[in-house]
Amino acid sequence: LDIAVCVVGYNRPDSVKRLLASLMNAEYMGRRVKLYISIDKSQDDSVSKVADEYEWPYGEKTVILHENNLGLRKHILSCGNLLNNHDAIVVLEDDVVVSPSFYIYAVQCVDKYIDNDEIAGISLYSFIMNHHNHLTFWPMKTDSDVYLMQFAQSWGQVWMKNQWNDFMKWYSSNSDDNFEMGPHLPDSIGTWPKSSWLKYHIRYCVENDKYFVLIYVCFLPTKIPSE
Repeated sequence: LDIAVCVVGYNRPDSVKRLLASLMNAEYMGRRVKLYISIDKSQDDSVSKVADEYEWPYGEKTVILHENNLGLRKHILSCGNLLNNHDAIVVLEDDVVVSPSFYIYAVQCVDKYIDNDEIAGISLYSFIMNHHNHLTFWPMKTDSDVYLMQFAQSWGQVWMKNQWNDFMKWYSSNSDDNFEMGPHLPDSIGTWPKSSWLKYHIRYCVENDKYFVLIYVCFLPTKIPSE
């Protein structure tokens, strides 16, 4: 499986540095991993300087400098185009850091779910807050390593090629700014700003009976246990 990593940045060089530093300390299982750093157009070139100077020892690095300002929604969605060259891609906005084991987890999940059309994506973190009432959310633990929710995630996620293409086909007919959530979806999502791409992915999951894979805990062992 070819699983790339994409860092999404705009005008926060310190945040990008922090994320890139955490990527440097992760375990990639001896694989060569393609790294993309996608930077939206701004009046400040400090992020592009950070990207250019960053040395990626685990494979090829490509810096994408957008000529026009796309805005958050279009910028994030444009990263899905990178799946034309990969089986899956890890998408990381610049306000997160990763566990040293994030890539091991991503590989294991993609290997299990890549042919499952019911899975829309894989989250790299546990769902910790109910967005509808702003209360803490703790999933009830089962014997499984993961659980499923009809709620797309955006603080670090994995998209798989076929599943993402299905979403984009739906999005092409449902991306009007006059966003209608319908009676089956809460107002707490429908009122998110126009810049939100996530509310479309959530709506897609609910209307098409798709799920995101979430992990119960945020940290994994850095080494795969021996069999």
